[in-house]
Amino acid sequence: MIRYPRCVLRIVILLALAGTAHADAPTFAIDLRSKDALADKITSGVEDALRFFGSAKTADYRAKGTRKDRVAASTDDCPNALTSQCAMTIGGKLGVDYMFAGSIETRGKKLVITLDVFNVKTGARARSLRDIAPSTIDAKKWARLIFERIVDTATGSLEITCATPRAAVFVDGHKLTEIYQGRATLNGLPLGTHALEIRADGYKPFTDDVTIDGATRINVLLVR
Repeated sequence: MIRYPRCVLRIVILLALAGTAHADAPTFAIDLRSKDALADKITSGVEDALRFFGSAKTADYRAKGTRKDRVAASTDDCPNALTSQCAMTIGGKLGVDYMFAGSIETRGKKLVITLDVFNVKTGARARSLRDIAPSTIDAKKWARLIFERIVDTATGSLEITCATPRAAVFVDGHKLTEIYQGRATLNGLPLGTHALEIRADGYKPFTDDVTIDGATRINVLLVR
C-alpha cells in the first residue's frame, strides 16, 4: 500500500471537497438588458463578469450557458427572462435552477441596475436587488459587488409607519405587501439599497431609496 504524507492527503481531500461543493451548487443563467444606448457597454461587461464569478470553484451559485445559448432559448412569446413565466421557459431550456434577470439604465451620471433571481422550477422570485453606481465604475468591480449581494443569504427587515390607513408597498418595482392600520413590515429583504414606493388612492405616490442594513424602520408621510 502506498503511504502519502498527511499534508498531501489533506490537500487532496480539500480539493475534492471544493470540487464537490461547486458541482452541487445551484446553477444559474443570466439575462441582463440595457434600457438605453449609454448602458449597452457596461451591461455586456457586467453580464460577462457575473458569469465569470459564477465559474469560480468556490462560487455558491454556478454559471451555466452563454449569451448565445440564452438567445437560442428565447421565443417570440418570451424574448427575455424578465417575467416569472419567461424565466421558467428560458431557464428550463437552459437546464438551470435559477435565472438572474434584470436591466441597467443610465440616470445622469449614475447607473442603476435592477436584478431579480427567479426559481426556474416554481417561477417564484427568490431575491431581488437594486444598486446605484457612478457611470465611471469598472464593470467587473461592480459585478463582483452585485454577485456577492445576490448570493448572500443575509437579509434584513423594513418596518413602515404611515398615517394613511391603507396603501400598497412596492420594493424594486414589485408589490410585496400593504400598509394596514398605518403599519407594514417586510422581512427577508436582501441587505443593500432598494427602491421603495408607496401608493394610496387620493395621495401622491411616495418614492425613495431605502438602505436595509438589519432591522430598518422608517416613517412615511403621504401628501394629497
